[in-house]
Amino acid sequence: MNNNIRDAKSEIVKEIKANLEASTSTVVAKNVGLSVTELSELRNELKENGIQFKVYKNTLSRIAVKDSEYKYFAPFFKGPNITAFNNGDDETAAIRIIDKFTQEHKNLVITTASLEGRILNNEEIASIAAIPGREGLLGMLASTLIAPLKDITIALHLYNEQKTATAE
Repeated sequence: MNNNIRDAKSEIVKEIKANLEASTSTVVAKNVGLSVTELSELRNELKENGIQFKVYKNTLSRIAVKDSEYKYFAPFFKGPNITAFNNGDDETAAIRIIDKFTQEHKNLVITTASLEGRILNNEEIASIAAIPGREGLLGMLASTLIAPLKDITIALHLYNEQKTATAE
């Protein structure tokens, strides 16, 4: 094998390892016929959320995870795959975005995912995908914190109206 080719493959293996180590969550999905337009749409949505989208040769991916803490990914590197590495603030964004995309495009199927170094089963992937994003959770928290103040304000307003009505 040509040394240049060997060096290039070695660099790709190092890149895969570095991406796995840096990501808080990783998703591997089987691509069974998405068009270039659909792949670009997914890639752009992932990129907007700080998620790196890659297509690697399965052999190089298996070499990268062999004898590492990510070896559980090896059996899933078969056929046409995409891999998403989540480096952003929202650890579950990659799982949610790709799951939503698979609902609309049946040619993409999540084969496995990991969150903070732990592989997830299909039920865990589905439950994580159902959780709202960071912005949605912050909105829910804000409304929960505001609710008691709103109730007190309504109660005081009603009390004031009642006092005014009885004074007349």
